This record gives sequence, structure tokens and C-alpha cells, in this order.
Amino acid sequence: MFATQKTKDIKEMSKIINRMAKKVFLVDLDSEIFYSPKDISTFFKKPHYLSGQKAKLRKSYAYAKQKSEEDNSILVVCGTFHLTGRIYSFINSV
Repeated sequence: MFATQKTKDIKEMSKIINRMAKKVFLVDLDSEIFYSPKDISTFFKKPHYLSGQKAKLRKSYAYAKQKSEEDNSILVVCGTFHLTGRIYSFINSV
């Protein structure tokens, strides 16, 4: 799961992530300071869009976790502490 602020170098970040990831779940944090998933999707292979709104983030995380388990993959949440901080509060309960 990935989201980042517009001040970050998305080209360099995506190069690193694409080397390691089978797929990328782009999270919409619904704020002007973050890239929208649609704006950065062309930088990633196999992008999937997820909602980052508080009411929907738990479901987005559960979906990404399930898809990762189906692929025998590890789910990594990265890019911004804004995303990891929101998920951290319920990461063990999903």
C-alpha cells in the first residue's frame, strides 16, 4: 500500500517499488498535499486503487492484505507516515 506527498520524487520512489513489488495498492488519502492514485498510476506496474478515507481505510487494508496472502506475498505499507499512522491503529485487528 502506497501514498506519498506531492513534495516527494515519485519517479525515483516508483523505480524502487517496482523492482520489489508484484503489485501496488495506491491509496487515496483525499488531501491536496498527496498525489492522487490516478495522477501517479502510470509510474507503477499493476496499480490498484484503494480508498484512504478513515471510514473506508480499514476495508482497503483488509482487501490488500487478503490479496497479498492469496499471492503468498508480504503486504508493505509505505510512502508516508500519514498512511502508516492511520493503519497502525488497527493493523492487528484485521
